[in-house]
Amino acid sequence: MICDVLVVDDEFLIAEGLKFLIERMVPECRVAGLAFDGLQGYQKAMELNPHIVLTDIRMPEFDGIEMIRRLKEAGSQARFVILSGYAEFQYARSAMTLGVEDYITKPVEEEELSSVLKKLCNSICVTRKKSELVSEMEHSLKEYVLKDILELSGTDIENKKKSLGNLGFPVMCKWYNCIVLENNGADHREKEKLFYQYTEDLADKYFCFSNSRIVIPYSDSMAVVILAFEEEVEYKNLLNAAGRFRLELAEKLGVSVSGGTGLIHQNIEEIRESFEEARCALNYKVIKGLDCITSYDEIRKITASPKLIEPEDVKKLEACIDTMDDNGCRQIIEEIFRKADKDLTP
Repeated sequence: MICDVLVVDDEFLIAEGLKFLIERMVPECRVAGLAFDGLQGYQKAMELNPHIVLTDIRMPEFDGIEMIRRLKEAGSQARFVILSGYAEFQYARSAMTLGVEDYITKPVEEEELSSVLKKLCNSICVTRKKSELVSEMEHSLKEYVLKDILELSGTDIENKKKSLGNLGFPVMCKWYNCIVLENNGADHREKEKLFYQYTEDLADKYFCFSNSRIVIPYSDSMAVVILAFEEEVEYKNLLNAAGRFRLELAEKLGVSVSGGTGLIHQNIEEIRESFEEARCALNYKVIKGLDCITSYDEIRKITASPKLIEPEDVKKLEACIDTMDDNGCRQIIEEIFRKADKDLTP
């Protein structure tokens, strides 16, 4: 990780000299910008969002301490290092109460500058890794609890809702929906990581109108997108977004992707119902084709039973597709239609 540094000093030559030393002696850092007074330092810090601000104390407009105070009040996450002359030593120490990480005495010694910045970069790196690890653990736990709800393994729904709420998933939204996506590529195991990564990225792009969304890896070739809405959403708008979403996902992966969309339900307890509807709709890929997304609304008028197409028939057909067995595919599809005609005949 490379840390961005903003250098703030009212003496142009000192600022340029610090930039030169940092770039020569501290490969962990890059100088993102220079500022020459407290006001300019504040403005550049808000614009550039650097990891580290290295600032002098005595400057025009307002001094380094005031600049740091204003940045803290504005929510800046930068870490601060103060440059101070010996006459300002006690003043610099008092700045530590503002959360200043360290101070460097003037004239600046190369070794001290290098040591302070390297130590700070290492601290920033460790903090970021810890934050990422916590975030990953929370995401995994959220996925686990949601998958538990989808599979109805366990009955303590209230505790699961509480756990999801603690993890930041909105459990009090008015509407929820599930979309199931399947990677039909023969090399889906090799592309598993890309499949989930692209699915997450594109879910943010195409379902930005939802209040929350999460992608759950369901198998090595299947992912579930769960959407939460505060306001009622038009089902046709959701389906249009899902269609564009599936199309770009297939293009990015370079393989066939099928999808099924459940109905929109009114509370989190009904997520499982939307999930089952989406899986049922996905089964119809054997009739509509692999490169499409099917809504449960399309098929519920045909039959009220989600087992019109038996999972065993789907598996047989997929096996024939994988082995390029044209005769086998034809026979299985004919059998599926035969069963469908029988079920639909009054």
